[in-house]
Amino acid sequence: MKNFLSSTKGKIIAGAVTLAVIAGVVVLIILLNTGYRNIRVENLSGTTKVTSLMSISDAFKGQNLISGDKVEVFEKSSLTLALDSDKHVVANELTKFSLEAFGAEGKDTRTVIHLEKGTISNQIDNKLLPSESYVVESPNASMSVRGTIFSVNVFFDNEGLCHTVVEVNQGVVEFAEKGTGNDEVKTLNAGESASVISRVIEKGDDNSSVNSGNSSFGINSGGSAQKLTFGDFVYIYNETLGGIEIKKYKGNDEIVSIPSEINGEKVVKIGNSAFWKCEVTSVTIPDGITEIDNCAFLDCVRLTSIVIPDSVTRIGEAAFSACRGLKSIVIPNSVTQIEKGVFNCCGLTSITIPDSVTVIEKYAFESCNQLHSIVIPDSVTRIGKAAFVRCTATITYKGRTYTNDNYDDLYTE
Repeated sequence: MKNFLSSTKGKIIAGAVTLAVIAGVVVLIILLNTGYRNIRVENLSGTTKVTSLMSISDAFKGQNLISGDKVEVFEKSSLTLALDSDKHVVANELTKFSLEAFGAEGKDTRTVIHLEKGTISNQIDNKLLPSESYVVESPNASMSVRGTIFSVNVFFDNEGLCHTVVEVNQGVVEFAEKGTGNDEVKTLNAGESASVISRVIEKGDDNSSVNSGNSSFGINSGGSAQKLTFGDFVYIYNETLGGIEIKKYKGNDEIVSIPSEINGEKVVKIGNSAFWKCEVTSVTIPDGITEIDNCAFLDCVRLTSIVIPDSVTRIGEAAFSACRGLKSIVIPNSVTQIEKGVFNCCGLTSITIPDSVTVIEKYAFESCNQLHSIVIPDSVTRIGKAAFVRCTATITYKGRTYTNDNYDDLYTE
């Protein structure tokens, strides 16, 4: 035996056994410190990676996870996790998060989902005990519940700002911004939503991002262009477009008209998050504006009227997301693409899609559950996955009628 252990082969086997014992001890320590929690892959499609203490592997149905595991859902994929017997998390494609799960089911449990990016839907079937907690942490916000159904979306725009949007379908969610020094906690009831936009400083892949507190309204120019003011508007000169870009509306008027010119220069763009969370009810967009950028009217919950002129060629991602007061909208013939999440959670009851549109991106009409009918023109050649998720409309497309029972047949990817 002594000679065997001193041999090369013996040393390799002994080393492997030692590593296995160490791994087992570490896992045992984790389990003893966190208590037993049943975290199981309930369903999945496509490709999902799980990074655990000792390995990285493809997820599989029935797989058991533990506290500390990191999950990444890739493109055209989805994952459903069951936590204990009464909590479910559905992660959409391009989502990354990690788990903390302490305590034992039915006792003092604490669940934290660190959502780095992407979209998750959460369902807690049973009301939590006073000693239990369920929290979703994004880089710039925290959401805690007692027992409810809600979704959280985290994404970064082209200016590096982090957007967190939470929508409550049932129950109550407490929502708080992180890293701003603002301790206010908002209580969101069913049908309500909230969002925060800020710049965060990433610290690797450990979910320890912090808010810099410098760009909470998304008016970073993205370059050296000087920010100026004209009345209630903050603007820059956009050299690429050759005109004025509105970066921020800072007034309190309910009815707003965007100027067509400022100091003799044409206004050509409504910038990223320019009207974010504004209390406007009506906005007039002048002819000559060519672009409505990402999140331009995000969370304008009182907005009920807006007319988009034919000069507009692009309406950016989530431009009207969470505008639940907006009942109808006409997309002009100049627009060729309906981008991701443009009308997510609107109170839309009608929408007109012109023949110029060829692409409807993923989640474009997510949660538009007030829409009764939609006619998609034959010009549309691509409809992204989940474009109409949580919609109730009857959709007519190329001579065929679709309901939410067979929306999947619409999607081309």
